[in-house]
Amino acid sequence: MKKKSLLTGIMTLLIVFGIVNINTKLVYAYTNATGMYVNPVNEKKADIMTVDWSTTKNAPNTYWAVHNWNAGGEAGGYAGFQQRTDKRTLHFAIWDPVSVRKPIEAEYLSSSSTSSRFGGEGEGMKVETNYDWKLNSWYKMTMRNWQEDGHTKFGQWVRDESTKEWKQIAVLDFPVANVNFGWGTGMFQEDWAGNGQDVRNTRLKNFYSRSVSNKDWNSLYQQKITCQYPNKNWDGGGNSEYIWVEAGGNTKSTMTSGQVFTINQPSKPDVGTLDFDITNAKCENNYLNISWKLKNQSTPQFKGKIEIYNNSSMTGTPIKTINNIKSYENSVKESCQLASSTGLYAKVIITDLFDNTITKTVTLAGSTENNYKGSNFTFDFKGYSDKRFAKLNLNLDKLTSKLTVENIKTHYYFNDSYASILVQDNLGQPVFYKDFIGNEVNAALVKDVPLKEGYYLTVKHKEYSNRLFITNIDKNLALDKEATNTYKISKNQLNPINQSEIPDLNKNPYVGKLFDFTFKGLGDWIFGQLNLDLSSNEAKIDIKKGEPHVYFKDSYASLSIKDNEGNTVYTKDFIGDKTNEALVKNIPIKTGYYITIKHQESEGRLLITNLDNKLELEKGNSITYKITDDGLVKSSEDEIDKSPENEWNSSKIYNTGDKVSYKGKTYKAKWWSKGFAPDTKVQNSWETPWELIS
Repeated sequence: MKKKSLLTGIMTLLIVFGIVNINTKLVYAYTNATGMYVNPVNEKKADIMTVDWSTTKNAPNTYWAVHNWNAGGEAGGYAGFQQRTDKRTLHFAIWDPVSVRKPIEAEYLSSSSTSSRFGGEGEGMKVETNYDWKLNSWYKMTMRNWQEDGHTKFGQWVRDESTKEWKQIAVLDFPVANVNFGWGTGMFQEDWAGNGQDVRNTRLKNFYSRSVSNKDWNSLYQQKITCQYPNKNWDGGGNSEYIWVEAGGNTKSTMTSGQVFTINQPSKPDVGTLDFDITNAKCENNYLNISWKLKNQSTPQFKGKIEIYNNSSMTGTPIKTINNIKSYENSVKESCQLASSTGLYAKVIITDLFDNTITKTVTLAGSTENNYKGSNFTFDFKGYSDKRFAKLNLNLDKLTSKLTVENIKTHYYFNDSYASILVQDNLGQPVFYKDFIGNEVNAALVKDVPLKEGYYLTVKHKEYSNRLFITNIDKNLALDKEATNTYKISKNQLNPINQSEIPDLNKNPYVGKLFDFTFKGLGDWIFGQLNLDLSSNEAKIDIKKGEPHVYFKDSYASLSIKDNEGNTVYTKDFIGDKTNEALVKNIPIKTGYYITIKHQESEGRLLITNLDNKLELEKGNSITYKITDDGLVKSSEDEIDKSPENEWNSSKIYNTGDKVSYKGKTYKAKWWSKGFAPDTKVQNSWETPWELIS
């Protein structure tokens, strides 16, 4: 913003928020589109503020300050989106401290951000970021403040709602402690260059703040719209989904300035889920190197911690702890003196912007990792009088295993489980289990145990210290052991892991037999449902009579089921303003079939649920799932075989002259037929309705 228009905006904010008397005179050019304000009714002190923003009319030199706070007070500031004459940007600024004479520092800037001082209407620090936001798209801007080393830090993050990908923009270090978003919060739309002949507007939804006192979310579902100059050209309003304002051009008002609107939104914001991968983990030559990467749709990292242990169960006090990992750091590289005969193990603990935390574990390479490389491993199980009662041989080159059980009693003194072997697949589904009861005689057995790359092996023994022996045969090396030993299988390597790393079937949304797809429209009305029952290989489609969403003139949602060859089994396109007739239909499905779901408002009006464990699956404006033996797996439309448009279909009626493709050949219909395959063998040509033409 230019200096004069900044001053105008700031002074107007002070008036709207009651800080300056309404009679204060403002210098405001007649040619400017009037300023518009959207402010929460139930404002509270907060450490996090978040809102979704979109525009459909972006006149040049418009600023949408979607967040404002503390105007005229300590750490007053604003952040939002800008349309300049030549580009689109993000903006973030804080005025200098009131109580101390110390500068604001830019602690972190994204690669597309720059910081500089501003002056004229007061001095402070601003951050400008090149960000090519799109018309008609939604963006979530989230601001947070926190305490660190006697200062208050302010951070800015943005999520593109079409991709669900977050971007950290900046962190400003404000040299005064215990400041938060205290008052004067809300949105300000400004024309800073005086081109009021052009129309600009904004849409806002998902208004939330997080209370400083108890960290509870405040749903700011009531918002007041105020116009700076009510006699100028402006308008505004709200529906169940969003608040909107517009100014400039020939806009005519349909409301009164100061009117309050109520929107329908959940009690907490939908911000995504934290997840990351450990990409490097080494401790070599007294140098520690651990790095990680957030997954594409993960919530942003806010802080991190690493704990190093010298036992694979990672219990007790860590031998080294690295605290205070910043939001913008994704690696730790430092000299260290760490030594352990039993190996080194690390916990990487990441907390996201909204204070959700997950922990992932890893064995540090350069410690004992090489001990587990090889193709041949044995597990010797001994019991009473040190007699071997079982032996498990692994060949990790061929990915085979053999269990040999002796016809003897395991151990007379134990009347419950003395030892056990469990093999689980990559989803955590048990594929083999053998329990050895102490005072029972085992039946003699020689058995090949299923084994594949990505499987999990868990071996337990109550007297492991002197009666369980785990050996790397290739290296003639005895391996570490405990009462419970868990591994992930890979080719030519046994990978020690924590049991918690094995997928929990009850926590996997993609594993199950019953799934529900719920389509919602205007007012969250359910206009369609798809239920999958993979046990009975049946899909049930339930379409309600009515219009899905009258504001959409084209395809609002769609459903497609295709077989493993790409043939369409069922398809339905829901036109927003077109009435659907009621329909309930059952469709046979099989493993390998594809389900493609599209929904223009998938974020809040499409639900995909695993009915077995009540977990929600990933969703998007367009998403494809493939049916497997275990449930569903995320796929893409590109993976579906593309059948020719005129591929023969057994359920279709063909008339004289119709041409079809079948098994790479082209046939022409001689007369009416249905269900008669073109390559059906007949003795006479007049017995088939098809003529081979190429």
